[in-house]
This record gives sequence, structure tokens and C-alpha cells, in this order.
Amino acid sequence: MLDLPPFSASTDSFSCSTSAQAAEAAATQGQFWSMHDTLFAHHQRLENGYLVEYANDLGLDIPQFLKELSKQVHVDRINQDIESGVRSGVTVAPALFINGVRYTGRWSKAQLMAAIVSESHYVK
Repeated sequence: MLDLPPFSASTDSFSCSTSAQAAEAAATQGQFWSMHDTLFAHHQRLENGYLVEYANDLGLDIPQFLKELSKQVHVDRINQDIESGVRSGVTVAPALFINGVRYTGRWSKAQLMAAIVSESHYVK
């Protein structure tokens, strides 16, 4: 399991972090998951200079990347995703939904499989 940085559904969460924008900017160049993995690996170093370094290491078009960050072209989408999660009851990360139902049980393989099998009998 990933060691994820904490998430809290406070009002501060509604202001997009630059790292989220960096991931979305990388996505426009087909590198979302590479940037995602890099950001999680280096979650203690997410200042702008590091983000540009990571983008460069991934071979991104740096002028395009910087343009998208400076114009904040991904902010609305990111905020919509955050608001959708909060409306769905997400208050911490990670959160898991099985067949549209928030799973709140333990995250052991056996219990997750049992929940998936149980929910698979209910088509929504």
C-alpha cells in the first residue's frame, strides 16, 4: 500500500495545490501517472522549482507545462473533483467505493474481496 500524504476535506482543500496542477499539466502530455508517481515519491519537495525539475526529468515540453501552471488551466477541474469527493463523503485519502457504495471496512485482501463479491450481486 502507498504511504500517502494526508488529505483533509477542509476549506483549504478547495484551493488547488500546484502539485495537482502539475499532475494535470503532465496529463496533457501523456505523463499523468509518471508525474503522479514522482510527486508521491517526493511529497516532501513540491515547490515550483522541484515541479519543473520533475517535468524536465519526464521529458515534458517545459514551456507548455509552465504556461498551463501560470494560467491555472486545470484549477476548475481539480476543484470539481475535490467537491465531488466531499459530496460523496470522502474526508480522508485513500477512499474506496465498490459499486457506488463507500467501503469503510478493513483493507485486508480477504475483506476487500468479500465486499466486492457481495456488492457484485447488486446491480445499480
